[in-house]
Amino acid sequence: MKRNIYLMYIIALLQGMIFYGPVATLYRQVHDVSIFQITLIESISLILCILLELPWGIVADKIGYRKTLVFCCWIYLISKIVF
Repeated sequence: MKRNIYLMYIIALLQGMIFYGPVATLYRQVHDVSIFQITLIESISLILCILLELPWGIVADKIGYRKTLVFCCWIYLISKIVF
């Protein structure tokens, strides 16, 4: 149990380290994405996160919280690599 708590602390710490933000903004601007478009993309992402909170909770109840957390962490990692 303690191992899982420490793993979640490490995951939360790594997810909170947003060191790529300024570099990602510069990269996107080089590829003709404006600040407004970046803001719009991030806003849509946040709205989807909020709207899918309840359905994702229902899925977590059905398949288990551990599997859901592992899946979400991998999806989060992939999204940060892609974006």
